[in-house]
Amino acid sequence: ALALATYSKRLREANPKPKPTARGADRAIKFGHILDLLDFFYPFIETRNMYYVNANILSRLTASAQLSYAELVGAARAQWFVSHYWGTAMRDTCDALEKHARAFCRSGMNWRDTAYWICTFSNNQHKVESEMGKTWSESSFYLALRSGCLRG
Repeated sequence: ALALATYSKRLREANPKPKPTARGADRAIKFGHILDLLDFFYPFIETRNMYYVNANILSRLTASAQLSYAELVGAARAQWFVSHYWGTAMRDTCDALEKHARAFCRSGMNWRDTAYWICTFSNNQHKVESEMGKTWSESSFYLALRSGCLRG
């Protein structure tokens, strides 16, 4: 509980007025925010997966704001779309994303600023039903994929 309170305070200081962002590509997260989360909570996460991270960390950090984690830290426009298995260890997912960010980072840009649309972070986990929409073409996944701004 102390770690969550400490990190929540850090997030409020960095982004004092988090705001909702429309579903889709404008609700991505910069990779640096994911690394910061992993680094801070690593003693709790270690080899655990996204099921653990979402239930025990993300859902608690975002509960009062009722926003996605990307919105809580400050959403970015997606450059890349990531489809992943929640059962993979978060550390392994981050290792793969880091290699990707370093390899495909545009000249003059910090690789930590590479923005990914990742369901766990980009979807509001408190409102999953509305994130899915009434049809597949209204889903946040579809809106991100069809946005025209993704590099891949």
